Amino acid sequence: MVLLLFNLLFSAAVPAKPALALTFTTTQFTNNDYSDVQPQINDNGWIVWQRNQIEVLLYNGTTTTQLTDWGTFPQINNNGWVVWQGFGVKPYLDIFLYNGSTTTQLTDNDFVDLYAQINDLGQVVWIGWDGHDYEIFLYNDGITRQLTNNDYDDWAPQINNNGWIVWFASDGNDYEIFQYNDGIVTQFTDNDYDDFSPAINDHGWIVWDVGEFFLLYDGNNTTQIPNNSAGGTPQINNSGWVVWHGGDVNNEIFLYDGNTTIQLTNNDYHDHAPQINNNGWVVWYSGGGGVESEIFLTIPSTFISDYGFDFPVGVPDGVGYYDSLPFLTPHPYSCGVVPHPGADFNSTECAGCDKDDPVYSVSIGTIEYAAWAGKGFGRLIIIRHDAPTGKAYVLPDGGSTTVVRSLYAHMSSISTNPATGAKWAVGDSVSRGSQIGTVGDYPSGSGKAYHLHFEIRKARLSPTFFPCGKTKAWIRTRYLNPKRFINMNRHLQ
Repeated sequence: MVLLLFNLLFSAAVPAKPALALTFTTTQFTNNDYSDVQPQINDNGWIVWQRNQIEVLLYNGTTTTQLTDWGTFPQINNNGWVVWQGFGVKPYLDIFLYNGSTTTQLTDNDFVDLYAQINDLGQVVWIGWDGHDYEIFLYNDGITRQLTNNDYDDWAPQINNNGWIVWFASDGNDYEIFQYNDGIVTQFTDNDYDDFSPAINDHGWIVWDVGEFFLLYDGNNTTQIPNNSAGGTPQINNSGWVVWHGGDVNNEIFLYDGNTTIQLTNNDYHDHAPQINNNGWVVWYSGGGGVESEIFLTIPSTFISDYGFDFPVGVPDGVGYYDSLPFLTPHPYSCGVVPHPGADFNSTECAGCDKDDPVYSVSIGTIEYAAWAGKGFGRLIIIRHDAPTGKAYVLPDGGSTTVVRSLYAHMSSISTNPATGAKWAVGDSVSRGSQIGTVGDYPSGSGKAYHLHFEIRKARLSPTFFPCGKTKAWIRTRYLNPKRFINMNRHLQ
């Protein structure tokens, strides 16, 4: 059943948002005699792309591996899983999934399946021919479902990490945007012009093309992206940054940072298919004029959206986790009953299902501690978060501060810093959403009680300090309710 969601509220101006001055560093990622096209990048800086039109390659921050010699349009998630379209035994395009170790063919039928997308939950969406027209299909936990069944072609599905899907299709008059959420299909736009090529971020923000320009829905209002003449398919990250190619006859790369539109390239070649991760890194391919296509990467300086906060597991919203021991809940320890100074994040699926799940930095910051801290804390990381000049973090008690520290305990491993190739260490700068470790057990090595112990400290304490014998009032002056603090500081204003 298709329901009309709303009529678009349109205004030509985008409200100004705070931003820091941006600079960009651009590098040529590939340099060979092949044609390298269709790059994708995840939040760890891993890149997957298509070489010689039919080979899929994966760069994992250290080495490059060829995943298949017959695949096109690869996509990658933050776990390093890759999907693409390619040929199996039958002479029809099918969907394939690489899960970090093995490749599985997800479809095997007498029809064409195209343009697969994958999220961090391992859900895969694509369009497939059903004998009459192209429909939307979803693969989840080993089961494939057909989400649409109508008399029109459904095109270009995109899926976010909450499992929300957007695409465009005809409503009988023109192209409109449709959305799938919690088992329900809704018509997102309803107007007298064509809406196509939508993209969605994890907050449910949607950007799309209307032919003359792009529109951006930020959860409340729909606005036109400024200084934009529509070009290639727009892409959006969780900070609301949008990238696309367009402009002059050669095609250049453009980025909208929430305030202004910035031209990233200016050359005599054709720049195509930019993709952006949640750290603001952009990849694209460039070529033409007799020059083989190569992959390029640009990395921005710090931007203010980095200073907001996400959850450390199930990013960005803690999906798939619950707090098994909320802030200040009395709990027995070896030193007596103590009000819990943080949150214990556990998998909602089952006890132990979160073993070795990724742990992410909740915001931009500098690592102050990263080491084995004994069986009680396990592998422990503490990150200092400084608000940018002139800004402050809002506190649950109504006050504010310019500095907090996040603590991640009981981890089974400390991850590799992609910038250094070594494990995260004291002094390293970390981005919002960077993987810093994996969920471990408590006590460390016991194989029991897998969870992430997480704290937000407003006072500087020794790394392994635990408030034995302290009252709730004492703890409130030095610790913050971590879930409330994150939710109050999702978008720093």
